[in-house]
This record gives sequence, structure tokens and C-alpha cells, in this order.
Amino acid sequence: MYCDRKITTSPSAQSETQYITPVRIVYKDVGVEINGSILVCDSPGFKDNRGPEIDIANGIGIIKAIKRCTSVKIVILISYMSLGDRFDGVKDLARLLSGMMRDVKDNLDRFTYIFTKYPTEKRDEIHSLLINAYNTLSENDKRNTIFVDLLQDMIDKTRDKTLTLDPLEDNPRVILRTLDKVRAITHPKEVFIYSFDKCSHIYLIHSS
Repeated sequence: MYCDRKITTSPSAQSETQYITPVRIVYKDVGVEINGSILVCDSPGFKDNRGPEIDIANGIGIIKAIKRCTSVKIVILISYMSLGDRFDGVKDLARLLSGMMRDVKDNLDRFTYIFTKYPTEKRDEIHSLLINAYNTLSENDKRNTIFVDLLQDMIDKTRDKTLTLDPLEDNPRVILRTLDKVRAITHPKEVFIYSFDKCSHIYLIHSS
């Protein structure tokens, strides 16, 4: 495994990542009997809590980097604290994806969901919580088709096994094997578009 930059994690909601950080993982170096390697990139979050200027810079930088790739696989990390009682975190994610991809639904089979910072006793409840959220959608939520599609995809992909991760304790081999099997987006330049949070968009208009 190779990384030339420091990666940090935090139990708080404060954004830690300030730039895209690539980590090349050679499968056999971590006990995965697959030839080759995968380049995992940790990226800054959208809707950055450090201000609209940073959010705009993050959005442009991330999409610019993705567009220069020959192929990408989307890994969505969902933390225990970010979901909210009514899965507002997934609604925010749906809005974000609709702004950065031309067709979210057609690319859902390229998505991998990893649930992080979940207490051990809560990990087995993730699938049932997703089903309950889907079954109790309000009429307004049902009109948000990307949110509904995303929630349904999460349900489908957690039916047999939910990918959870404690980066300090868990063995990464299961997740790496899963990522190796996921289809990649092979023409990211055509799929992704420049995007940033709505509040930052308003700020940009007012500042111009």
C-alpha cells in the first residue's frame, strides 16, 4: 500500500479532508489474492462546513479530477451520525448526485455503499432501517425520484450483506474484494458535470 499524504479521520461532523488524497492498494499486499491494484481516493466533502468558497473549490476540484480518470467506481461512505431520523442525509446525497452526474439511475450499479462509525450492535439493523424508511416515505419524498431510486438501491445492496467499516479495527479484504467486482464508469468525462451545494451557488451569484 502506498500513500504520500496523511489521511485523517474524526468522530465529529467537521470536515477533515482538504484535498483529494490517492492511496494505491496492491491487493496481495493486504492479503487479497487478486492480481493488480486499486487506487482509492479520499475526497473532500460537498456542502463543506468551512464555508461556500471551500465548497465551490471542492466541487470543481473533485469533478475535474474524476473527468481526467479513465474509469471510476463510486464508493459512498455513510456515517451513523449523518443519516438523520428521516434519512435526510440520503436526501442530501440524492441532490448532490443529481447535480454532479448526468443520469444517476443508469449508473447505480456502479455504486458501493459503506456504512461507517456504526456501533457494533447497530450494524445488523441497517437493512431493516432502510426498508422502514422506504415503506414510510411521505408523498413529497416519493416525488423525489432520485432519492427513491437511491434508497431502493441501498436496500438491494444490503439485502445479503451490509458493508460496514471501522478503519481502525476492521479487515479491509472483504470490501476490497467487493470493489474489485463492481463495474466501473468507463467514460467519466461524459457522465460527470461540475457541481456544488445550492447555498454555495447562491453565494457565487451574489459575489459575481
